Parts: sequence; C-alpha cells; structure tokens
Amino acid sequence: MRTRPLVARVITSVYVLAALKRYLVTLILVCATLIILAYGTLSVFFNSSRFQLWLERELSIRTGYEITFCDIKFGLPFKITGAALTIAKSGHVITTAVSMAMSVNPLDLLYKTIQRVTIERPVIHLELGEILKAPAQASSPLRIRHLEIRNGAVA
Repeated sequence: MRTRPLVARVITSVYVLAALKRYLVTLILVCATLIILAYGTLSVFFNSSRFQLWLERELSIRTGYEITFCDIKFGLPFKITGAALTIAKSGHVITTAVSMAMSVNPLDLLYKTIQRVTIERPVIHLELGEILKAPAQASSPLRIRHLEIRNGAVA
C-alpha cells in the first residue's frame, strides 16, 4: 500500500519537472529571439545613411564643430565604430582620425556616460592663436570613462 503513494508522487514530480523544463526551454528561446531581433533592428538602424546624417548633424550642433564620419557600423556588444573622422571649425580642419570606436552600456547612457572611446591614428592640428583667444566653454554633460588614443600625432 505504501508503494502506490510513493509511485504516484514520483510520477507527479517527473511530470512537474518535464513541464518546468519545457517552460524554461521556451523562455530561453523567446529571450534569444528577442535579443536577435533587437540586435538586427539596431544594426539596420545604425548602418543606415539617415542615422549617419542625423548623428553628424547632432554632434555638430552640440559641439559647435563640423564633424563628419565616412562609415558607421554597429557591433556587439553595443559597439559603434566610425571610419575617417574629421572635425573642423569654420572650414579649418582641427582633427582627423582613421577610425573611432565607442563602447556603450545602455545603463550608462542614462547617466550620460560612454564606457570607452578608442581613436586610431588621430592627427590634431593646433593653432595656438585660436586656442589662446577662444573663451572657455562649459564642459559637456557627457562623460567618457576610458579614452584610448592609438598612434596619435600633433601637427
């Protein structure tokens, strides 16, 4: 008589575990699908020419400099890269760089922080007269945690 309730409990627990396993597998598949869909959407959005024009215009308005990129790409995990960066003011080139990469954490964006910026082979054109006569501007509310400059030069 004791074996029947024990067998019934074992069978019931096996069914419960099977249902839990199906639920977890379904949950994992749904989460993976949502992540892939979000990445695909962000990739299409960031790789569009409209986003590139918007980003250049927005950066130019916020900084007061003319900023242009040649090619912008989105990569995992939340990495945005741009090639042929040029920063100019009144038609005079201030900085050029072969490429620039930004690693962004979505939570850090809430606090206006960029995780890492890497600039490769920048050339900075300094004019001391412009630097000395320019009034001090308020600092940008955007912060960069790690700035890495590779093979830079000052001209």
